[in-house]
Amino acid sequence: MVARNLKPVRDIKLDKYFSKLNDDSFNGKIRATPYWGIPSVAPHGCNGGLEDDHAPPASYEESKGEVSIIIHQYLLARSAPKYVVLYLLHHECLHQVYEPEDGDPHGPLFREQEVLIPNRDKAIGWLKKSGFSTVDW
Repeated sequence: MVARNLKPVRDIKLDKYFSKLNDDSFNGKIRATPYWGIPSVAPHGCNGGLEDDHAPPASYEESKGEVSIIIHQYLLARSAPKYVVLYLLHHECLHQVYEPEDGDPHGPLFREQEVLIPNRDKAIGWLKKSGFSTVDW
């Protein structure tokens, strides 16, 4: 069972991963703060998570004008490979670029870009082996 943090936790390494990804892939245009924590369960039902938590491996969350990218703290505890964390950060950043289409947060334009994320298949494989459900298309 994963211990729950009451507040998401900032981490300098996660900040550095996000900053480099933002600069390299999005020309610094993504406005969000990355945290380790327990992501919210997605209302659209495309994500699942560890049996005890039912949380996705990551989420893009907006609240009171602030945008957060929450990476599941279990991945920190498991020392997830860098390519997994970078994949999740990249996927969540795409939510700021591509609006939901017809209620689907992963519309066709989103999916076109998401499948191009480096090490996507390898990261999804690692996440599945670690008990997370993932989006597949």
